[in-house]
Amino acid sequence: KTIASETFMYKIAILHARQQDAEALGTQFQSIYALYNDKRRNVTLREMISSDCVKYIPYSAVGLREETIELLRLIKIISPDVIYINSIRHLFTVGLLIRLKYIYKTRPIIIATSHNSIVWQNTTKRLLLAFLLNSFADGVLTLAKFQEQWLKKYGVSSLKMRTISNPVDIDLFSPKMNGPHINPP
Repeated sequence: KTIASETFMYKIAILHARQQDAEALGTQFQSIYALYNDKRRNVTLREMISSDCVKYIPYSAVGLREETIELLRLIKIISPDVIYINSIRHLFTVGLLIRLKYIYKTRPIIIATSHNSIVWQNTTKRLLLAFLLNSFADGVLTLAKFQEQWLKKYGVSSLKMRTISNPVDIDLFSPKMNGPHINPP
């Protein structure tokens, strides 16, 4: 974003970070802070290597309460402009507390992803997800149009949603037209 020849670089914190999330955002933005709980995931330190754009910050927490307190502490230290949340659990706890407590100088924007197919198999979980996205997310990313349609049906504004389908490298993954399972036209 450029205003009057001044360039602003957004600081982004990713909660429940996975390497591919952090690296994908690191190609687009500077100052990515990927926070991950080393008690909940089997992560080798080789997998999480900080670079000029991505800083991986491990924290150790057992239980939702302890993890929420630790995440809020780290968010206060980092002071991100945007928080990217990749889990319903974090959307509820961190999203709620950031909205209710005014412990930050400016409240970060919360972007959440709706991608877990398990959620979409159950109506109650779909309703819960839509409620949480409506209540705590400033922006919503979906990975498929059907998710966007369900969320609209459950009241999530289309103005805050974008569908970004998972890309496929067609040079690497292309079907063989004369394979046994594909009938040529």
